[in-house]
Amino acid sequence: VVRLSKEEQEKRLKEVEKEVKMVQGNPINDYKLFKAHCFQCHTVEENGTNKQGPNFHDIFGRKAGQVPGNLYTVASLERDITWDEETLNINLSNPRMYILSARVVFAGLKKEKDRADVTAYLKHLKNC
Repeated sequence: VVRLSKEEQEKRLKEVEKEVKMVQGNPINDYKLFKAHCFQCHTVEENGTNKQGPNFHDIFGRKAGQVPGNLYTVASLERDITWDEETLNINLSNPRMYILSARVVFAGLKKEKDRADVTAYLKHLKNC
């Protein structure tokens, strides 16, 4: 048995609360959402080309602004974002504001379940 300090206990509790708050997504339903809302500007194939936006294959755990050949605004490059469930959820709710890019025309997904589904799909791509 390992005893955690009060600070460590509080930190772990916050991590667990964050995990519980994240709605679990459905990667199959998410493909439909991705195709309807994201496919016009993004590809997902391994070594796929960039369209208006970067390729999203293997996005999980990657820092934003790291896809070779894609154009990024200075403001978006200055943000220190690593893509995970939380950052994708925030970004998918309002991408133009989160990544500070005037090139983004997508208004975002307002339903938390839809954002969770798209996030699940993108996470699934890491294992393909």
